[in-house]
Amino acid sequence: MKISTYPKEVANTKGEMKKKLYIRIIVNGKTIRKSLGKDYNKKNIAIAENEIIPKIREDYKNNRISEKKPTVAEGFKKSFETHNGGRSGSTNKDYESGYRLYIKDKFGKRRIDDIKYTELVTWQNSLLKSTLNAKGEPKKGLSPSRVRTIRTVFVMMFNDFIRDGTLDKNPFEGVKVPKLKKKIIVLLRQSEMMKVIDTAKGQDKNFFATAFFTGMRSGELLGLKWSDVNFDEKNIILSRTIRKNVLGPIKGGDERASIISRPKPGRLH
Repeated sequence: MKISTYPKEVANTKGEMKKKLYIRIIVNGKTIRKSLGKDYNKKNIAIAENEIIPKIREDYKNNRISEKKPTVAEGFKKSFETHNGGRSGSTNKDYESGYRLYIKDKFGKRRIDDIKYTELVTWQNSLLKSTLNAKGEPKKGLSPSRVRTIRTVFVMMFNDFIRDGTLDKNPFEGVKVPKLKKKIIVLLRQSEMMKVIDTAKGQDKNFFATAFFTGMRSGELLGLKWSDVNFDEKNIILSRTIRKNVLGPIKGGDERASIISRPKPGRLH
């Protein structure tokens, strides 16, 4: 068994590159690389050489070292536990759905270090490709936007293990991100907005009028309460949104005021 220390630049949560202390273990022709979770400096190198490395040798001698990496399923469990608190409920639901429907069955039982670049390219292409279902009927592939969302959470899981020192490289490196199709947005004229409001009935009239006169998003409208509306100041305080039946914070996280004014084209979506 050979064990040595080496530096590696790793991005912190702010995206800043910092030198961290790693060890390289070569045993039975296999190389294991592991982060010690410490900065790379003389003091920590001494701690590694005098305390950590001798302990690793002792553990190996007593068969307490496992060379097995976690499975993709275990990796996603850890990744969701790490990140879910910092994301909206609807985003968590979206990411977990993507994993359950398109990743779990194919990769769930595989070890994270066993996933290869070529199979990720093939997997991503298969999501985009139109096929035939079990009845022989055409089945449309997923949109590039949906595939980008699914691969985002997959890439994030691998990056978590790179930061922990469990992996050296993300197998998604080099796998091209699907190109988005250009959307053509047609804006309503003010006369058309007024026609929609005049034609709408009941609460639909209020919904469209509020949307047109404030520029609020549909999820923000659904999350409104009467206590959010200030008729004297002619504004509405936005602090929550409802997306896919999940209540969460508004985009950006902080509450903001939407001014009630004349119709604003193009913001209803």
